[in-house]
Amino acid sequence: MITTEPFKVEASTLTGIIMKQWIKKHILILSLPPVILLFFGTLFDLRLVIVALMYIFVIIPPIMMIVYFYHAMSPEARYSLLPHTVSCDSEGLLINYLPHDDTTLPRDPEIIPWSKISSYKASSTGIILFLSLSAYSIIYIPYSAFDDKKKSHFMRDFISKNLHS
Repeated sequence: MITTEPFKVEASTLTGIIMKQWIKKHILILSLPPVILLFFGTLFDLRLVIVALMYIFVIIPPIMMIVYFYHAMSPEARYSLLPHTVSCDSEGLLINYLPHDDTTLPRDPEIIPWSKISSYKASSTGIILFLSLSAYSIIYIPYSAFDDKKKSHFMRDFISKNLHS
């Protein structure tokens, strides 16, 4: 069994990962209207440039806020945001929650079977596990959660082996 050191992920880090995934999937629908408006605005009427800027600065931020509230504040975000340790074995991931203050009891441990994890990605800062619940339900394990670099590589290889078997 491979276990991380106790850690928690900052909400801004988790949100950044989710936003990158969402933007990759929806980049065309986000960028096409302002590009078309800017093109026609420079050719025909500068008022279209103003409309394009309004789209960029007035329409896109609320869309990003909705993505944040819908995905980054989902119940599955607890897998990354609460203080915990993550262990891997042949059954799946075991998340052991830790108390985050002196007055609150920790949540009960949770087991996430390998069948509930659709894929993973090793980024430059950590391991991102994509849950099969939705495209934006993730578990993020930063490399800083390991006391040894070899353990992080071993866990990544272990995850890869169990997901592809």
